[in-house]
Amino acid sequence: MKIKTKIILFTCILCIVSICSATLINYKFLAGELLNETEENARNSAKITAKELDKWLSIQKNSLKEIADALLYNDDFEFDYVYGYLSGQGEINEGNEYYVGLPDDSLISGGGWIPPDDYKPTERDWYINAKGSDDVVISSPYIDAKTGDVTITISRALEKNNKLVGVLASDIHLSYILGVTSNIDLGDFSIAP
Repeated sequence: MKIKTKIILFTCILCIVSICSATLINYKFLAGELLNETEENARNSAKITAKELDKWLSIQKNSLKEIADALLYNDDFEFDYVYGYLSGQGEINEGNEYYVGLPDDSLISGGGWIPPDDYKPTERDWYINAKGSDDVVISSPYIDAKTGDVTITISRALEKNNKLVGVLASDIHLSYILGVTSNIDLGDFSIAP
């Protein structure tokens, strides 16, 4: 092989190695940058979603407080009145199913659910936790016995003249909450479907 051919071959190999090295370095750099940007967008999206979900949950808590205040103001805990009122509030506040547990272990559900005879509201966490608090209580997620859906319950004690009249509660299914979060506008951090 002539020296001229060897120089050309060596130069070609050197160019190929240089191009491959530069490509690999650029790929690693760009992949790292892309990963960092993706992680940052995910963090920002999570922050926005958490903030919007906090706002939404605050609205739910305020609605529960208003309904509790109205029930206490009207001071009528007869089944027909409470059922009608809670049913109407459930229609207004979509995604909520309101109910009242009374100290005599009766339950009035605005959704029309009639509990089994052995159901005791006073033994349920939502009742016990609200009874021991001056504010709205939010349960941990659990499987709803009636629907089988993952659910949270927000509840508040109903007290008149320092006496417990009952506990107002609302079930909110996780599927509804997921629907709320999927409608959040993430702005620049959203990804087109």
